[in-house]
Amino acid sequence: MMTLNENTINPIDSEFQNLALYNYAVFTSFLTQNGCTRKFDYHVERLNRDCTAIFGIYPSEDIVRKNIRHFLTHFEYLENVVVRVTVFPEKFSLARPGDIKKLNILVTGRSYSSISGTIPLKLLVINAQRTMWANKTTHLIANLKARATAQNQEYSDALLSDGHLITEGVTWNIFFLQGKKLITPPIKDGLLPGITRRIIVENISQTDLELKEESVYISSLGHFDGCIITNAAIGTAIVGAINEYEYETESDIIKQIKEVYASIPFEAI
Repeated sequence: MMTLNENTINPIDSEFQNLALYNYAVFTSFLTQNGCTRKFDYHVERLNRDCTAIFGIYPSEDIVRKNIRHFLTHFEYLENVVVRVTVFPEKFSLARPGDIKKLNILVTGRSYSSISGTIPLKLLVINAQRTMWANKTTHLIANLKARATAQNQEYSDALLSDGHLITEGVTWNIFFLQGKKLITPPIKDGLLPGITRRIIVENISQTDLELKEESVYISSLGHFDGCIITNAAIGTAIVGAINEYEYETESDIIKQIKEVYASIPFEAI
């Protein structure tokens, strides 16, 4: 028996109770268009890597695809849907969290807003770190608390730091523009290796930009011409300001980066 908001509820599936109580899960999310997405194999690779790191096992690609396809049949009236695949243990035990024989796959989603990414963001740097930063887990308390703090001060979102080092955003990676250079913090500095970040890094040779993966310090934020953020739901979005520093929001370089990402084809799931 459980109660929620003073109402008794029947736990139809104890697996959801375990997910709510312990939040022991990994996930990946991405934009779909008519049942297709960009670089789905990268998302499968991420799930395999993160599930192996946390649970010691991972679901087959075929099972993941089948679950997503089944979910999308309920959204056939929408062209664009942001899909999230959450993987968590079946019959989880708080006393013995390593005893995992099978994994559940939860697929959720929401309609995509084309407005996302069109309004320049205003970011506030907050010292906070993702738990197990190399893996995309559902443990987002530090990230979301940073977002709430920034938004309560009328910023769009938080840019996370580890001491003096810039790492990542709450749910996204960041690139800085400096002349013809595109600079992004290296994974080793404590950031999630995002899939859209990977796509940009792998395909930037289509432009005349020079990519540098190097540490970015809070003290250097005033030295950049501009910056963009990336994630698999919105693709790319422009940053207009970080703390007191303002950036250029329209340039040929920003246009080139957006075109690089847009050039990646959608593939059937």
